[in-house]
Amino acid sequence: MKVFYRPEMSANTESFSPSSSKPRLVVEDWLNDPQISCEICSFPPATFQQLTLAHDADYVSGVLSGRLDNGFGNNDPDIAASLPYTAGSMIHAAECAVRNREVVCAPVSGAHHAGVDFGAGYCSFNSLLVAAVVMKKMGLVNRVAILDGDRHWADGSDQIIKHHGLNWITHRSQGRFFNTRQDCLSGRYMRWLHKAINDCSGADLILYNAGADPHIDDALGGLMTTEEMAVRDRTVFEKLGHLPMVFALAGGYQFTQGDTEAERLEPVLALHRQTARIHTELFPA
Repeated sequence: MKVFYRPEMSANTESFSPSSSKPRLVVEDWLNDPQISCEICSFPPATFQQLTLAHDADYVSGVLSGRLDNGFGNNDPDIAASLPYTAGSMIHAAECAVRNREVVCAPVSGAHHAGVDFGAGYCSFNSLLVAAVVMKKMGLVNRVAILDGDRHWADGSDQIIKHHGLNWITHRSQGRFFNTRQDCLSGRYMRWLHKAINDCSGADLILYNAGADPHIDDALGGLMTTEEMAVRDRTVFEKLGHLPMVFALAGGYQFTQGDTEAERLEPVLALHRQTARIHTELFPA
C-alpha cells in the first residue's frame, strides 16, 4: 500500500480533535504492524494556485498567514504550516492512483467541513475537492466520485461543488443520512452503501473518506460496531477497488487512558489499522 506521508503533515496543537497529529500517529502505527504492507511516498506540498481551485484566494492567504481563523477556530501557525502538505498528500495520492490504477492512501483528516471561504469542524482546506479539481485540470479524469464514510455530513464539500458547478463530481455523504444505531440494525445503512457504491462506479477516480467516527463508542459517533466498520471498508474496496482510489482517514474521537498520545488514541488507531489490514489483504504488494 502506497501511503503519501511527510512529517510536515502533522501539527502539534491543543484541540479536542486529533486530526492535526493523526497522520504521524497512524503512519507510525502502520509501519510497526507486520500485517500491513506500507510503502511511504514523498510529494511536494500543494501550491497556492492549487488550493485556490477550490477555495477563495483571500481565505487561503488569510489562513496560511494567520490573518484568518483556520478550521480549528484559531490562528495556530503549526496548523497553517501543515495544510499545504495535507492537501499535497491527497493531490499526489490521487495522481498516483489514476496513473497506476491502484488503491493508495492519503493519511489525512480534516477536509469535508471546509467550504469555499470558510473552515469548520477541524477542517481548514477541503483536500478532497482540491485533489478532484487538480486531477480534472490536469486532464487525468473526466468524472470523480467522493464516497464519504465520515459520521458527519460533508457540508463543505457540498457547498464547494454547488458554488463551482462541479457537476462531474458524484458526492455521497454517509453523515447526511445516518444518525442512530437503528439505521445500521435495520439494514438501511448497508442498502444506502450499496446504492452509493453503484452511483460511484462510473468514475475515473474514487476518493473514499474512511472515517473512524461512525463507531458505536465514538464520542461523536454511535452507529456501527468494529465488525460493521470492517464490512463497510471491505465492501468499498471489493466493489470499487478495480478503479483508481485514494482512501483518507477522516474523523475519529475515541480516547482512552494512556501516557502517550498514541496510547490515548488507540481506539481510533485500531480502526484505521483495521482498514489498512483489509487493504493489505485485498491488494497484496
